[in-house]
Amino acid sequence: MKVWLGFIKLDDKFPARSALQQVLYGSEEASARDADVVALFLTDLLIAEDTAKDLRHMLRNAMEGHVADYIFNEDDKALLVRHIPAQLVKATEEQARYVSMSVAIHRRNAGDRDSNGSVDHYDCFPVPGFLTCKSARKNELEPSFKSILAQEVTLHRGKQTADLLLLGANLDTSDKAKQGQLESLERLLDRHKKGAQGRFSALIWGDFNNRLVAFEEMKDHVTKKGNKYKITDSGAEYLVSCFRDPERRRELLQKDSLIYEGRDLA
Repeated sequence: MKVWLGFIKLDDKFPARSALQQVLYGSEEASARDADVVALFLTDLLIAEDTAKDLRHMLRNAMEGHVADYIFNEDDKALLVRHIPAQLVKATEEQARYVSMSVAIHRRNAGDRDSNGSVDHYDCFPVPGFLTCKSARKNELEPSFKSILAQEVTLHRGKQTADLLLLGANLDTSDKAKQGQLESLERLLDRHKKGAQGRFSALIWGDFNNRLVAFEEMKDHVTKKGNKYKITDSGAEYLVSCFRDPERRRELLQKDSLIYEGRDLA
C-alpha cells in the first residue's frame, strides 16, 4: 500500500494551488499519483474571511483530474470549519492560527463500513481529526499550541480491514516538554492497538523540532568559528541524502539530542 505524506510549515503564508500541485506531483520519485492514501499536513495556517473560500476543499482542488478516484475527509459535515479539516491551536485579538490535515483515500481501499448501501467519507474516517498530545509547557492558564493532529482512517481491501492513525506532529522545542508529548503519544498508541479489531498502523510526520547532535560522521561537513559550528553545503547535501533513504533516516533520528549516546564533535 502506497501512503503519501506531505508537510508544509506555512508561517502565515497562503498555500497556493499551484504550489500544492508541485508538492503533490512535482517529483517522480515522491509523487502522490495513484497513492492509496494521500495526507497533507499544514501548520501555522491562518483562516480569515479573504482566504477561507480558497482553503475549502483544498486537497480536492489540488488533485484535479484524480478527484473521482478518491474520498476526502474535507467532505465531513462535522468539521470545525466547513470543508477545512483544521483545528484551532491559538487565538488572539488579531488572528486565529490553525493546523490542518487533508486526507484522501483511494476508492479501491474503501468499503461500506456502515452498511448503508453507499461508500463515502463516513466509511473511511470514523471521526473528524482531533488534537492530542499537547505540550505541558506554559499551560498554567491556557493550552500550548504545540500538539499532534490525529486523523483516524479505516481501510478495506477485499475482506480485510485495517485501521490507520495519521499523526501530524508539531512538537515542542523544549526537550522536557517534548518528552511529555511522546509519553502521551505512547498512551494514545497503546489504546488504539488494544481497541483495533484488525490490523493497525500509525504514521507520524511533521515538525519534530529535532535538535540534531553534530555527530562524528559530520566532521568533514562543518566549519568552526569560536564556540559555534556551521554546517557546510556538503553537509546539507549529506543530510538530504540521509532523509531520502528510509534506513539512514531512521539512523539520523537516533542522533536527536534527546536520546543520542555517542560522541559529538565538541
